[in-house]
Amino acid sequence: MQKTVFGTRKEKPAFFDMACRFKLPTGKISGTGFRIGDRAMTHVWLGDWRLRNRNRRLLVLDDTHWADTEYSRYLPAWWLFKDIADEIWVMDGVAEQVQRPAGECLYHTDGWRIWKWVRKNAKFKPTIRPLPEAYDSVKLKMASLGIPEKFITVQPLFDAAYGLFRNSEPSWWRDVCSHLSSEFAVVILGAAKNAKVMTSPPRTYPLWEVGTDPMESLAVISMAQAHVGGETGTSLWAPIFGTPIVAVYKAWDEYVKGWTDTRPMSFGSPVIRCPLNSTPGDVVKYVELALKPVGPRLQPR
Repeated sequence: MQKTVFGTRKEKPAFFDMACRFKLPTGKISGTGFRIGDRAMTHVWLGDWRLRNRNRRLLVLDDTHWADTEYSRYLPAWWLFKDIADEIWVMDGVAEQVQRPAGECLYHTDGWRIWKWVRKNAKFKPTIRPLPEAYDSVKLKMASLGIPEKFITVQPLFDAAYGLFRNSEPSWWRDVCSHLSSEFAVVILGAAKNAKVMTSPPRTYPLWEVGTDPMESLAVISMAQAHVGGETGTSLWAPIFGTPIVAVYKAWDEYVKGWTDTRPMSFGSPVIRCPLNSTPGDVVKYVELALKPVGPRLQPR
């Protein structure tokens, strides 16, 4: 286990089990690791908790060795919580055992139930930005493709392994990218393996063919004029960075039965829902709507 100390608060201790070592107070198993979207949700959740508990001691446990969290190591706990937590424990493997910490367990129910409350009530305003080295590395990759200063990002989603209703056919996403490219500079993001499934249309910038890690992808999204996609992780992170999001979701106000509410939260920039499988021309209109109030993009910290 690796332990890192950031703060010295002393009052009434609490801990957040992002390592999924302990059962929730409800008796349920706490899960099998926190993915990219889970980490966005938890950053906002604990950031808002800190506003209301300025002097309480907070410990965060993390483990990125779970099978479901292969990309989570790119968004480390110290980056997420260095201004929020007093101490972080990072496990060396899923088999590592740890004694339950003292204090209140903040991970007390399903995280996305908390997210419903956070979306309506949180006062926290994120200032987190992708790591400087991610900007440095991805800018070189962007330069190799000749990507202009102003662009939008699109992350096709056709390979979700769960919540399959989120997927659409690669052909639909290709048509969307093609239509968008007639109006905007379109940078396509995603796993390099997915670039082999969907041919990138002409006039687009297929950054996914070059390959970016998750932190680099977040850096690109933070520089974009808008982001288009339905993948939970990047859809939640985009507005945290102040980037307008056109969230390509099948359902919105009346959410899909049995599915948790993962709708993005606005921190001042537009959050617009585009129904999945809309006509590509309509997707262009949603992006135009998202861009109307947008001024100069945020710069890296």
